[in-house]
Amino acid sequence: MRVNEAEQFVLCAQKELNKWWIFGKPDYDMVADNYGKAANCFRLNKRYHACIEHHNLSADYHLKCNNDNEALHQYSEMIDVLSLLHYNSDSSNVGSMSKFDKSRYLDQIDVYNKMLVLYSNGGRFDAINRTNFTIAQLYFENFDYTMALKYYDDVVSNTTNNTYYRKSLESMGKIYHMQDNVADMTKVYSALCRESRLGGGAGTGTGTRFYVKASLCNICNDDIVAVNRLTDEVEKISSVDKDFIETVIQSYQANDMSMFMTAIKRYETYYINDDVAVTLLLKIKTKMATSHDNGNLL
Repeated sequence: MRVNEAEQFVLCAQKELNKWWIFGKPDYDMVADNYGKAANCFRLNKRYHACIEHHNLSADYHLKCNNDNEALHQYSEMIDVLSLLHYNSDSSNVGSMSKFDKSRYLDQIDVYNKMLVLYSNGGRFDAINRTNFTIAQLYFENFDYTMALKYYDDVVSNTTNNTYYRKSLESMGKIYHMQDNVADMTKVYSALCRESRLGGGAGTGTGTRFYVKASLCNICNDDIVAVNRLTDEVEKISSVDKDFIETVIQSYQANDMSMFMTAIKRYETYYINDDVAVTLLLKIKTKMATSHDNGNLL
């Protein structure tokens, strides 16, 4: 049986460690290798807790040999097993797990943080950004938005113009939208606008229409100058997006609700499924209605 084979590898590792008191320093490479082999055998037998434990032991002894790459490999194997425990809700397939354990994502994050230390020591910046993004996604998927924002911000602060940068900003925008935080939404969508230099053509998908989102945020903030600056900076803006924002600005400045509603009706096909745009348009409409009721022209 694989369990017996695993136990033999464990005994070999422990025997080597016991040499410390008799024959001098143990061969940590051999210890790490045996623990790694034991972990693989435990996994084949669906002894997942034992598998994780021995991958971790293997990583520890690889680190004693300054073998960071092998330690990273063991950590990756741990992540793989922890992912299985976290996402597989069928308890019959998770060995000694008695039930689906959602807390496993925190164990994954602990391992990822160990990996971050090794990536930092090696100056592996792409791996650092990828890992920070992965940790942020785990927090996001499990509704810990405060920690998700922290790790997304680490990605944004340490890189620009790559996939993780853009995806981090987009996810931050989603969180700020849920929090009704227009000030930070403005920063995020303006940054996406400048990073891509593209407004995203109307009808090409809500995820790329950063110019519209950033412009509506700035209108909510009464900052028309910022909208004009974005319009000058973004190289490609579809005529639909540009005309729509210009009409919204005109109606907002004139406090003309009829013009505003006509613009929304005319362009609703492009924006009706964009939750962020709809939320911001409702905010602008509310501000206009309040201003009108108070007898104040904008």
